[in-house]
Amino acid sequence: MRTTASKISNDNMSAATLRLCLACLAIVLALGISDVNAGQMQYTSEFSQSDFQLDEANGFDIVRMRQCDYLTNLGQPWLPCKVLRIALPQGLNVQSLRVVSSDEVVLPGTYSIFPAQPPLRISESTDDAVFIEPDVSVYASSDRYPSEMARFVSQSDVAGQAFATVKICPLQYVPSEKKLILQTSVTFILEGTDDYVCGDYLSPAASQKSRLVYERLLSEIASNPEDANPIVATPDKMSTTMLPTGPFDHVLIATSTDAPYYSDLVDWHNKKGVRDTVVTTTYIYGTYSGSNNQEKIRNFVIDAHDNWGTIYFLIGGEHGDVPFKSKIYEGETIPSDHYYADYDDDWDVEVFVGRVTADDPTQIQRFIDKVLKYEIDPELSNYILDATILGMDLTIATDPPYYTLTAGEELKELIDTAYIPSNFDVIKIYDSQSSNHLSDLISAMNDGQNLFNHCDHSNYSVMGTGDRNHGQYISSNNVDAFTNTGRMSVIFSIGCHANEMDYNDCIAEHFVIYNDLKGGVAFTGNTRSGWFYVGDPLSLSSAMDIYWWEALFSGSMYRLGDAMAYAKNSCPGSGIWQYCQYTLSLLGEPEMPVWTDSPDSFTVSYPPLLPTGSSQFAVHVDEFGGGVVEAAYVCLWIDGEVFETGYTNSLGNVTLIPAPESLGEMHVTVTKHNFLPYQNTAEVTDVNLPPLCQCPGDTSIFLCDLAEVCFPVGCYDPNGNLQSGPTLLSGPGEIANGEWCYMPSGSETVALTIECIDSEGLECQSTFDVMIRVNVAPTCIPPADTTYVQCVPAMVSRMVSVFDPDGNIVGCEVISGPGAMVHGAWKYTPPMGVDTADVTVRCTDECGEFCETSFQVIFDINYAPVCVQPTDTTVVHCGAPSAISLPVVSFDPDGGTPDCEITVGPGSIVDGYWQYTPSMSEIVYVTIACTDDCGAFCENTFTVGFDLNDPPVCSDERDTTVLACSEDQMDIQLATVDPNDNIVDWEILEGPGSVADGYWQYAPSIGDTVDVTVRCTDDCGEYCDESFRAIFEFNSPPVCGSRGDTTVSMVSLETIFVPVSATDPDGNLAGCSVTEGPGEVVDGNWQYTPTGPDTLDITVTFVDECAATCDLQFTVTVLMFDCGDVTSDGATDIDDVVYLIAYIFTGGPAPDPVEAGDVDCSGAVDIDDAVYLIAFIFSGGPAPCEGCQ
Repeated sequence: MRTTASKISNDNMSAATLRLCLACLAIVLALGISDVNAGQMQYTSEFSQSDFQLDEANGFDIVRMRQCDYLTNLGQPWLPCKVLRIALPQGLNVQSLRVVSSDEVVLPGTYSIFPAQPPLRISESTDDAVFIEPDVSVYASSDRYPSEMARFVSQSDVAGQAFATVKICPLQYVPSEKKLILQTSVTFILEGTDDYVCGDYLSPAASQKSRLVYERLLSEIASNPEDANPIVATPDKMSTTMLPTGPFDHVLIATSTDAPYYSDLVDWHNKKGVRDTVVTTTYIYGTYSGSNNQEKIRNFVIDAHDNWGTIYFLIGGEHGDVPFKSKIYEGETIPSDHYYADYDDDWDVEVFVGRVTADDPTQIQRFIDKVLKYEIDPELSNYILDATILGMDLTIATDPPYYTLTAGEELKELIDTAYIPSNFDVIKIYDSQSSNHLSDLISAMNDGQNLFNHCDHSNYSVMGTGDRNHGQYISSNNVDAFTNTGRMSVIFSIGCHANEMDYNDCIAEHFVIYNDLKGGVAFTGNTRSGWFYVGDPLSLSSAMDIYWWEALFSGSMYRLGDAMAYAKNSCPGSGIWQYCQYTLSLLGEPEMPVWTDSPDSFTVSYPPLLPTGSSQFAVHVDEFGGGVVEAAYVCLWIDGEVFETGYTNSLGNVTLIPAPESLGEMHVTVTKHNFLPYQNTAEVTDVNLPPLCQCPGDTSIFLCDLAEVCFPVGCYDPNGNLQSGPTLLSGPGEIANGEWCYMPSGSETVALTIECIDSEGLECQSTFDVMIRVNVAPTCIPPADTTYVQCVPAMVSRMVSVFDPDGNIVGCEVISGPGAMVHGAWKYTPPMGVDTADVTVRCTDECGEFCETSFQVIFDINYAPVCVQPTDTTVVHCGAPSAISLPVVSFDPDGGTPDCEITVGPGSIVDGYWQYTPSMSEIVYVTIACTDDCGAFCENTFTVGFDLNDPPVCSDERDTTVLACSEDQMDIQLATVDPNDNIVDWEILEGPGSVADGYWQYAPSIGDTVDVTVRCTDDCGEYCDESFRAIFEFNSPPVCGSRGDTTVSMVSLETIFVPVSATDPDGNLAGCSVTEGPGEVVDGNWQYTPTGPDTLDITVTFVDECAATCDLQFTVTVLMFDCGDVTSDGATDIDDVVYLIAYIFTGGPAPDPVEAGDVDCSGAVDIDDAVYLIAFIFSGGPAPCEGCQ
């Protein structure tokens, strides 16, 4: 999966053959930023088929994805979801998520997705479990499940960096079709307001060391690591302090009685540069408010983190001394210190908390001795690189009701192959092995294991070593009997109750505090239950196990508290995950580093003497027998007087400025991960000390172009009585103004000696080499042109080699063609089909010099075969059934030959034919699947009906009168029917004509009457005879009706309707049409809308079925008139009134047309119209025909 981000600051394989290897899972996070709108952030997540693994269980398909969450609605499809932790811009308060685009592909094959089941406790038997059957309403649906591809879950924060937790569902299931749809790309926008305030920030008092811890944690949990940074709290975001003088990186919380016994551990922390102190519960309870002691402790933790910059808290004591905080999840009361670590309740750990449940001075000292032994003086042979991983079956395939194997072995194999370095000697203990697992574990622990990782059922006094299959476990007594003195283990277990620290004698305590320098030094495990989903041994608590190892070996979070915080903060923080996070607890020192490689050692040089008061103190650190050590952590410490820390630079140097107040020893301690700590002292004295030559030591200088080289040199006198220097005693160049400068001629190495002298003649000399190198352009070496043949599109990787004499390549990029360069390799996922990638890559060094190289990669991606035949058919048997063969036809677009097999129905495939012998009459349903070499397939479903032959059935003798249009040949269909539709022959036994395809054919004469007998024979030889008499009559043409001419008068244009008709002597009239003039015939009427006054000559032609015709001709005259203009002179005036009165009373001429005189639209012309017209003309009455036109 690849994720890209755009930030807007407020500014076919079947289920049986699709086996995608989990080891191939590569999640690449490549994030870019672009503006969209204020208060938004856009992300794109990309997925490929290689991200998923498919298993079969209990007749269903389980789709899995590493370190995922699931859709958990019981009985509904159980599909994996990817959880993203997206670092947000400052202030963005996410309110919603909106998907803006996506790309998808339908996965080949069909799938029966496993219905979601409730999670199981790792200690829980499945005997009483009930299998949740598929939800019929969902599994019968044609809707995609889930309907949403992405969902905003929650917002949280760590060290001032806010995160949005987003759940993406890259797979959607169409249950009715059993199809899986993969969203190869999902782009969504997070939207919100600009008012988010974090629950915690980085303290201004935090040390450089603490800040680096948070920077690593944030970048590792973020899906967009380049956007994740701790933010220092402003005063308004800090709690009011009630603390004494600080700061402190580490705080130990204990009772007043126990506090003095932790002094050795506190001193060691201070010596190595982790400023530490003990704070008693008496002080906390008396100083801080809260409804209970737990809340008071939490308020102290908040104050210490805000104002001291404290990030590590070790709680010393049992529950009665320093209480746990218990919460209820899934009906269980869970004690934990998570309450103190996640003090703003957002399910992100803010500080790193561990506990030692020692309850007397002996147990306290035993714990401290183990920590100091592990950190300072570990056994160096056959121990540090030893690890034991134990992974047992959590459920087995024969267990009802799931009948599904959940193998812890898979979890441990993943941890071994993905995280544990190859130089480790790993002992594996699995149920699949035949040896005695209990004996194997005891033997391994007695030999001494740096790391012990456990996956099996447990309780407070035992840890399983094959509980499900063998009933084996180690007990507290076994732990007490271990003989691994000096070789103590760091332990992580997902078993239930193994770390039940509130129980007075849990097995984790036997490992850590009950035995001197043996057993274990730290135990990370569950105070109550661990959880998993049946069928996925990498889920829930197992996922946190994976995250823990990822922190140690991939994320550089090698301290116990850091690793547990990463494991918790990588989880979604919702649902059953909250139980998993809350119960996981550390019995151990959270600041303790874990050895992840063979220890190296230091060679440290520094002045053996220093004066009182402020002075420079230069420390140089080399690896024993090797070169300089960069980023070694140096601490100068005098209790109550000096605490100075710093990291060495690339030359292995650091200069600190201690200011001791009294004479005596100052501790000098150097630490770095996977180095044995260096401990020594320097003497604070009041005698004159020689000056110090401030030179870089052997130095390499790299130049892009030939230029003058300069670097600072100087002298420092602790007593302030320097007389001369720095003086160049030997070597080229010159010293001026505190710098040595030299103009080289090219790449060369020069030796220099510098001298400083004080007023009492004491001197220092420093000789060192300066190696000068001038940049040389790189040379690109392309991979060979190649062709990939793939079953499904999958990412390919081709290394592009670069030879660079200077070793300063910045990076390589694709400047032409598809794909991208990732860690020196060209990576590309092709589309379906044939694709040719012509690629040019440019590699550039730090000086801007570059090389280019080109290569070609051809991809041939498999297409599924296409099934063609057989198709649905019916087979008729004349007698006893016999074998039939139907060709099976399919083709492969890639040129292969598919392998076909019957998946449903009877029969067999022989030499490319489906063959079957039926039993009399039946219908069979057959599905044939044809599969190519890649496992992609097509399916062809067809039906074959088998019938026993029945003879044809002829009609009784019948007479037929035939209307003939002419003396041409006529075809008359025979009345014979065949139940099997298999007539193959017709023969005239009597009479004229011929027979073809079930039709009697004959050319008649006027008045013909003929008698005919035809024999109809079927494919089995069965027949019948059909006899009939045919009487032929000849067609008469149609007769058109009469239609006179018509005159139509109208005030405004309207459609004219004129009835037209014809009769036919033979009753075979076929229709009519307008063959001359405008208009058309509709429902027995000629109709037309004129454009104005006109005379229209119309011909309507009627035709019968023999194409005989008659013509109906008429004329239509169209007259236009104005209502009230009875004189037709174009005006309505007194003349029209006179004309109208004369017509009504004296027999004068009628209006033309008469309708022009019906001015009141009454339908008659009378005195009312005269009155109406007079009113209109003389008194402004309504216009003629107003409202009735």
